[in-house]
Amino acid sequence: MRTLKNTSRFLFVFIIYFISLGEVFAQRNQINDCRIEARKDCKVLGIHYYSLKEDIDPETFEQFVISEFNPVLRDVLPGITIRIMKEENDSIDFCYLMVYDISSLYVKKTYWPENEQYSDVFNNIWNSSNKCNEMYNRFSEMTEKKSGTDYIEVL
Repeated sequence: MRTLKNTSRFLFVFIIYFISLGEVFAQRNQINDCRIEARKDCKVLGIHYYSLKEDIDPETFEQFVISEFNPVLRDVLPGITIRIMKEENDSIDFCYLMVYDISSLYVKKTYWPENEQYSDVFNNIWNSSNKCNEMYNRFSEMTEKKSGTDYIEVL
């Protein structure tokens, strides 16, 4: 009789434990889902390092960026501002950044659903004018990409 009573208590505790454990996992998944959902609204910065090719004069390049590149590409993608920035102190020879200031992770995934893959939305906007490819190709002719990655805001 005592063994049956102890076994019943054990089973009761065991069942309550597993029910509680299931609830903990459900809450943890709910919290993770909220974090993922919240991350869709976080800001993203794409930072890509470039140097000028040897035969390119910095003044010529910067004039191209100001007068031709920026008017065409700076705001071509809704939700993204593309900025070309240069190092202030000149400690690195002609180091430039292309910074994609992206309003949210959702916007980034709209244009680039996977790394380095362009979406149909991106292609439709980009190809709506021959100027986009022309400006980007001219930029690429003058520069050499060193590295780059995207950073998301920590929330």
